[in-house]
Amino acid sequence: MISLIALAPDEQEELASLVDRVDEALTGYEYELILLDEEGGEQGAPNGVGALSRHPVKRVQCSGQRSADVAAVLDRVEGQFIGLVQGQPRHSAEIIPQLLRELQAGADVAVASRYVAGGGVTGWSTGQRVCSSGLAMLARLLLSSVRKVKDPLSGLFLARKEVLQHAELRSFGCGTLLGALASRSDWSVREVPHIEERFEAKHGHALRDQWSCLQYVLILAARDREIRRFVQFSLVGLTGVGVNFGTFWLLTRPIGLPDLPALALSWATSVLSNFALNDIWTFRDRRITRPKATVVRGLKFSLASAGAIGIYYAIYTPLTRFLGVYDLLAYGIAILAGLVWNFSINLVWTWRKRPAQPPSSS
Repeated sequence: MISLIALAPDEQEELASLVDRVDEALTGYEYELILLDEEGGEQGAPNGVGALSRHPVKRVQCSGQRSADVAAVLDRVEGQFIGLVQGQPRHSAEIIPQLLRELQAGADVAVASRYVAGGGVTGWSTGQRVCSSGLAMLARLLLSSVRKVKDPLSGLFLARKEVLQHAELRSFGCGTLLGALASRSDWSVREVPHIEERFEAKHGHALRDQWSCLQYVLILAARDREIRRFVQFSLVGLTGVGVNFGTFWLLTRPIGLPDLPALALSWATSVLSNFALNDIWTFRDRRITRPKATVVRGLKFSLASAGAIGIYYAIYTPLTRFLGVYDLLAYGIAILAGLVWNFSINLVWTWRKRPAQPPSSS
């Protein structure tokens, strides 16, 4: 059975049209359509509009407590597959059977995607297109669990019931799919090309929805492990900067060592301190405590950091030799340029995530 959730349109004519389109698209399927009334409406009354009495429709009045509404609705759904259908776009229900077939083929989530080959949008202003695609790109950049999905903010999708039950959802809307995908990184997701059509969109509502989506993206990003890991790695890098600068100053000023050899020695000193801090703090969840494994990680970290030497010299040398930049400032610029390199290579190589091992049979 399929349970479809839709935000009830304000206009009765548009509401009846949505219900008819869903019913036509799901001819031959057992389904229920749950209409959410944000302002008014009789909870649980299937006959809010006379024409709706012919269809398996439930109307639910929202209380204003958005997360409570989500939990209450999910408790009431009867289908093993749950979908969200936005009420505004026309000609959207026809793709639901295609999404259903993807779930039946083994996917956990099937998305009507505007941003894969064959998908798109019509009836949008340039500003709406830019904001929508920009939000999708931002979500994919900040949230590691949704990077494989081209359209993580789609308003039309189907998912297995356990996917939505596993997620912490704030509301039903443009962020519902995003919250579901962000709950776990191993959901199997299939995207079906979809052309979303919008006509006479209400500008105020569109801005409100986009602002709400942006807030949700940032909230989820703050919880995302890889974002926090990058912040931790950067903080460790700041301590390494102190070690770097302190050693470089000591070697070039009181000791009087030439700057180029001093640069290499100060780098080696900071590598040791950075590895120790990253191993016990930044990547502690991926850390294997065996001495041999620690030594191997240390060697990998040193090799990865050695790659930054080329970056340091490539930036430091022309800045100081040809542009006359103060040596400590040039060195600071070189260190910043190597940060992204160091984090990326150590994430995927030194402390790479290992697949879970199945339990051994006794």
